[in-house]
Amino acid sequence: MSSATFRASYAGIGAMLRAPWMLENMVERAEIVARYAQETAPVGAGTPNDPAGGYRSGFKVVPVVRGGAKRNRAEALVVNDDSAAVHVEYGSAANPGRHTLLKALEILRAT
Repeated sequence: MSSATFRASYAGIGAMLRAPWMLENMVERAEIVARYAQETAPVGAGTPNDPAGGYRSGFKVVPVVRGGAKRNRAEALVVNDDSAAVHVEYGSAANPGRHTLLKALEILRAT
C-alpha cells in the first residue's frame, strides 16, 4: 500500500485566493447578507430624521480583489453609507443596537 503525500504550493494557493471565480463567490455571499440586511433593516430606527428609510437603502456590496488582513485574497464587503448606520447597528444612549448586519451575517453560518 502506498502512502499519499501533499506538498502545498503557496503560489498556487495565493492564485486560488485571488482568482476571479473566488471574487465572484465572495460577492454572491455578500449579496445574500446585504439582501437580508436590507429586508430586515428598521426604517426610522436609530434616528428620528430617517423616515424615508435611508438606512435600509444604504446597503452596498463592495468587491475587493486584494482584501483580507494581508491584502492577499479576494473579499467582498457589505457596507452601509447612511449616516445613521453606526447608531442603528451598535446603538446609542437613546436606542439599543439593532445589530442588523451581524444578524444578516449569521444567515451564512446556517448555510
